[in-house]
Amino acid sequence: MRTIHRNRWWKKIAVLLLPAVIAAGGLAACSSSSASTSHTSYTLRVGFIGTTPDPSGPEGWANQNGSLLKGLKGVGVQAITWSSFKNGPDLSAAMTGGSLDIGLLGDTPAIDAKGSGVDTRLVNQDFIGLDTWLYTAKGGPTTLAGLVGKTVATQVGSYMYRYLVELLDQQGLTGKVKITHIYTQDAVASLKSGGIAAYAAPAGQLTNVLTSAGFSFIDKASDDHKDLLGSSVTVITSKALAAHPVLPAAWNKARASAVADINAHADAYYTFASKATQTPVPAIQQSQPVTGYLADPFTPDGLKLLGSTKDFLVQQKLATKDFTISDWQVSG
Repeated sequence: MRTIHRNRWWKKIAVLLLPAVIAAGGLAACSSSSASTSHTSYTLRVGFIGTTPDPSGPEGWANQNGSLLKGLKGVGVQAITWSSFKNGPDLSAAMTGGSLDIGLLGDTPAIDAKGSGVDTRLVNQDFIGLDTWLYTAKGGPTTLAGLVGKTVATQVGSYMYRYLVELLDQQGLTGKVKITHIYTQDAVASLKSGGIAAYAAPAGQLTNVLTSAGFSFIDKASDDHKDLLGSSVTVITSKALAAHPVLPAAWNKARASAVADINAHADAYYTFASKATQTPVPAIQQSQPVTGYLADPFTPDGLKLLGSTKDFLVQQKLATKDFTISDWQVSG
């Protein structure tokens, strides 16, 4: 496996995703144009990260009960289409290609994309406290120091990648451990084959699978490195924002109602999210509790987390251009 050099990972991923960008452009031609005016009915195209066709979170909850579309009809949205992507760079490529108006993704890929020239604006911070667990191969290292000279994998460009890079840096292991890119769906096979010594996995469906398969973790962000927790964000393309300037406010209002609803009906929500993501209810409750979804689009703690993530990515040259979070936010 080939090591991903950290100061050039976005360029490498961009090259790999060129076919996705081209395909995205084709999809755009088949869907309603986001360049229509805010007074014209249109189909809103939304992308999210997942391996299943249905979104979860308050947006997924509001979508399945009809309240999201109802809340957006007043600003011209006549229908909503959803597209799932296996990682943030894929989703960002689709936004660049013009096949999406809004994207729900991790903070790290969203910041990296923004810092690399993808023209988006920040609508909200959707979930705060995304957890990462560092699993090792059976019979492998039992401590972080034991990773020296070995290969560790995660999904490059994700919030798990930021966790892994900064974790190794904090432990004085930068340059002593190889980092390679492996998609989450290939984590189990890669650990079983012995091709990697460890995998940084997003808490939830994958950690449930890895634990059930008998793998053990040696570090957990929520227990050992809370400063390395991630968050998810909602972004809109500048083109869609220019065409529909009132859309973000309507989206956030509908989302806030959904957040209140899932907190009031947590058991029903967890059952829904379990089915949507094909993840056991206990894993959902542990990895993405309803308390992680806040009704306010932005909070001081959330913005602080975004700022620290952005600063780290810029310092490490993972994001090629610095920017101000407040300038990225949609005003109003």
